Amino acid sequence: MVRKMNKFEKKGQVTIFIILAMLIVGGIIIYFSFSGGFGSGVPPEFEEVYSYYLSCLEDTASYGVGLLGEQGGYIYLPEFEPGSAYMPFSSQLDFFGSGIPYWMYVSGNNLLKEQVPPSLFHTSKRKFKKE
Repeated sequence: MVRKMNKFEKKGQVTIFIILAMLIVGGIIIYFSFSGGFGSGVPPEFEEVYSYYLSCLEDTASYGVGLLGEQGGYIYLPEFEPGSAYMPFSSQLDFFGSGIPYWMYVSGNNLLKEQVPPSLFHTSKRKFKKE
């Protein structure tokens, strides 16, 4: 005789499988965290190359962060849009010869425009895109 399972028994089985999966994942995380991580360190013959790589990465990152700060959150500046006789405001502030774009401004034809910089992820993705 085949017995039909009601709705609560099926939910109970799903709950048991979820708890079991969480215990397995937790055990794997605990094992790797106490056993020294997922990978071993850098081999001794590559330590010099690895330290050079890290210094280059640090220099490039600090340059990029400085550039973001100087250009109002942009790595690549948006196109300059000059003002008009009616509205003499442009899309960028001239700060000691360096253009800093406004995130929101009124264009020459009295339209409110917004040009918020994209996130850093999207900027780096565009830079390394294959052409």
